Amino acid sequence: MSAEPLKTLFHPFEAEAVALPGKGTRALFFGAEPGFRLPEGFEATLHLVQGFRPHFSALQASGFVVTAQVEGDGFDMALVLAGRHRGLNEV
Repeated sequence: MSAEPLKTLFHPFEAEAVALPGKGTRALFFGAEPGFRLPEGFEATLHLVQGFRPHFSALQASGFVVTAQVEGDGFDMALVLAGRHRGLNEV
């Protein structure tokens, strides 16, 4: 995937239109892909949801908590990186 969708996803935080989540904030990130870069000051604890095994493995190898389906509740926010194909976006 191009870096453009990630830039768009994080733009509100970088433009200070939305407050950066601080420590103690729990965030779900649907559709995360390897190599993403969080905005400076983004301190939320991320829980990544990725069903595509190669991306899942790469994210896990990078030290992230990754599951194929949502596990748990009580998250403070969610980031959604939608794919081009409907089947990729079904959770």
